Amino acid sequence: MQEQSRSSAITDCADFPASNTNHTKSVGHRSHEMAAITGKRILVVGASGFLGRPLTARLAAAGAKICAVCRNPPKAGAANVFWSRGDASDANYIQEMFSSFRPAIVFHLTSDSQGGRALSLIPGSLQNDLMSAVNVLQGAASADTKVERFVMAATFEEPDGAEPTPVSPYAAAKWAATGYARMFLVWMCGLYDR
Repeated sequence: MQEQSRSSAITDCADFPASNTNHTKSVGHRSHEMAAITGKRILVVGASGFLGRPLTARLAAAGAKICAVCRNPPKAGAANVFWSRGDASDANYIQEMFSSFRPAIVFHLTSDSQGGRALSLIPGSLQNDLMSAVNVLQGAASADTKVERFVMAATFEEPDGAEPTPVSPYAAAKWAATGYARMFLVWMCGLYDR
């Protein structure tokens, strides 16, 4: 079963709404946006998943230079796609990807995607949903070159409202990852010290 996702982008500080607590901005798929990425260095973490696979193909067709990170890369691909076998929950690996590839744009799409309610799913969700997101956010925040745009996949299972309560370990991890993304945006915009 494929998960329904919503996508949010953390862009530069000029897009940061000073009086609003929602620090995300929707991303469209307009053709002029695709033309603007020609030649850009783009890191796609989770590149072999159901979101990552078609995104990587579309970015490659638009002429981006892509580092596609996943646990099981394909044997062949487009010439402008470098496939890297790795695990986003490994902080050292992610730091190396940022240091060596120096991306301008990052898509973080990894997920354990086990929406079950069993408590036994908590460790995997913490590692594969939350720690992976934090590692990629940390890599972007501490990168030698400025990351112009950071995009994360969220889920409709994330709670919202006055007293949000996650319905699964997956929803809790994705919700926490969104909180970390907002925190990193505030840090990167210099609104409080790191």
